Amino acid sequence: MIVWLLWLTAAQAADSWGEWLADVGARDGWVHDAERIEQRREALCADDTRPPCEEGGAWEPCAEGGEETCLVAAWAYLERGDVPAAVGAWREACDAGVARACIDLGVLQLSGVRLDDLPSGAQTLALACADGHEVACWRLGLAHRSGLGVPASWEEADRRLTKACDLGHPGGCAAVAEMDIHDAGDAKARLAGVQRLRVSCEQGFVPACEEALRHEREPPAKTGIPEMGCRLGVGSACVAVGLAQPRGAIEARREAMGRGCLLGEPEACTALAVALLDGPARQREADRADRLLSAGCEQDIPSSCLVLGFELDRHGRLSRDVSRSHDAMLRGCDLGLGEACFWASRRLSRGKDIARDAQLAEAYAMRACLLGVENACER
Repeated sequence: MIVWLLWLTAAQAADSWGEWLADVGARDGWVHDAERIEQRREALCADDTRPPCEEGGAWEPCAEGGEETCLVAAWAYLERGDVPAAVGAWREACDAGVARACIDLGVLQLSGVRLDDLPSGAQTLALACADGHEVACWRLGLAHRSGLGVPASWEEADRRLTKACDLGHPGGCAAVAEMDIHDAGDAKARLAGVQRLRVSCEQGFVPACEEALRHEREPPAKTGIPEMGCRLGVGSACVAVGLAQPRGAIEARREAMGRGCLLGEPEACTALAVALLDGPARQREADRADRLLSAGCEQDIPSSCLVLGFELDRHGRLSRDVSRSHDAMLRGCDLGLGEACFWASRRLSRGKDIARDAQLAEAYAMRACLLGVENACER
């Protein structure tokens, strides 16, 4: 998931990129293969009359559809706001031997969900990590780093995250890299951290790419590679060119993102919308940005939904529209973007401008937590 778009938006209100990046943590869809889960759920729910696609009604997903169907059912129930049914489906899936369901339950336990007759969340994740499940190592390492549900321990965090990285989880590599880089006074550790970030970036973990950009000694624009790719018609290279521009170079950023958008790169269109809202009010093109973001969200581009939701909210740069903002966040959440789930949860919990729904708010918070938003795991 292209997390840099969230950074571009939120950085407007932050004093520095570093301040925002320090708060981001591991907010990315790598935590859970949400797109695959969603595809399976859509296939499962092709017949709208079949539970859990329809509220109410009894259904035995494991007995009827096999072990993995329990996991799909859990997410379907959670989307409906039925937390007890979702937890029940996860427990069935775990009992049936679906390791990922056990890991999800462990994460929920660390976040404060009480589950009787089960080992602690830390025990579950430790066992799964020992069995070679890289996601379990990653989540347990992050928990020790933040002190979520387990004692805070930099040493234990480093051990778990290093194992996650060794097992091939790019988020684990990125987390270890961040710890190495912030090891004050150790230049060797810093260099090792930057190299880890490069590897994690090459594996497709976009936050690592952004973090690497911050710590590289030479700006990527000096290499000339992104510019060449953009001229040759590679939309993603145009995005790289746009990101490499200084913050004040608004027109240059718009030009690069605009070219990427014309070349069919969806994220470039979202980034172009953000660039159109940058700068002094007189230079902004709010109507055009709104159209780009709305079209992107309708075309199931998660980042477009997220940015649209932010910009239509109270502190956004588009005309405030709470209903449209909330709908955009819900759509982003359904597309597997944990940050959108988190914001939807907060809004439902507060009940300001929309109807308060504590049960649905809890369900969205669970989804956000399982999709990697650490703040959503705190109860």
